[in-house]
Amino acid sequence: MLTDRESDAPEDEASSKLDPRLAQAAAGQKPAGLSFRGGSVAVEIWLAEATPQLLTTLKNLGFQVIVESRVARVRIGWLAANKLEEVAAMKEVRYIAPHHVQ
Repeated sequence: MLTDRESDAPEDEASSKLDPRLAQAAAGQKPAGLSFRGGSVAVEIWLAEATPQLLTTLKNLGFQVIVESRVARVRIGWLAANKLEEVAAMKEVRYIAPHHVQ
């Protein structure tokens, strides 16, 4: 039988991979300092490894690349705010930070 702490572990891990402002956006808020377009927010997704399979999964979740990053393990683009927690829960994702669009 799982303890409360063990059953909450995946959610806790996912929330620790989200910038606090993005966690607010995932909860339906629009905090200052984030770039929004419709229901999507501009993000930098830091990956453990940018495998073709993972990139396809991100695309299938609606992630739209806006800048080709020079860093191979970072993807910058638009992601629906309601998908932030789902993407953060992926084991291949290290962190999701806001990206500021000018």
